[in-house]
Amino acid sequence: MSGGQKASDYVLEPCVAMPEITAAPDQRDWGLAVDGIGVLSEKGMWEARAKAAEDAAEKLEDCLQAARQILWGNYLGEGCEEGNTLRGLVQAQVVSDHGWSGQLQVQIGQLRELAKQCASAAAALEATDQSSATQIGQGNASS
Repeated sequence: MSGGQKASDYVLEPCVAMPEITAAPDQRDWGLAVDGIGVLSEKGMWEARAKAAEDAAEKLEDCLQAARQILWGNYLGEGCEEGNTLRGLVQAQVVSDHGWSGQLQVQIGQLRELAKQCASAAAALEATDQSSATQIGQGNASS
């Protein structure tokens, strides 16, 4: 080091505090309170999954609608043969049922089906819990 500088003069000090890193929730802890949320039943977990899938489908639909509106106009050359041709090619790739739009519609449908299945799982768990509670209650009443 020249000029009386020390190696420690080059150590960078952090300018912001690092966020606390917490461990991912352990699936074995389901049904226990997590991060102050309280106890979330299996039914609640499946309902949350259904809502997440439905929200994702809605967001993809919004993206699809935005892309369709953008491609509705001709930004590639109005009154220009090359612009019209290029617009047609882009629309064929993006907006057609066999292009990006079609693939996105398939994913939206899959997300909506997943949401239905998650809601069905939540209902089945609720029915099973009710049935078990009834059987336990009847068992205690007869003792």
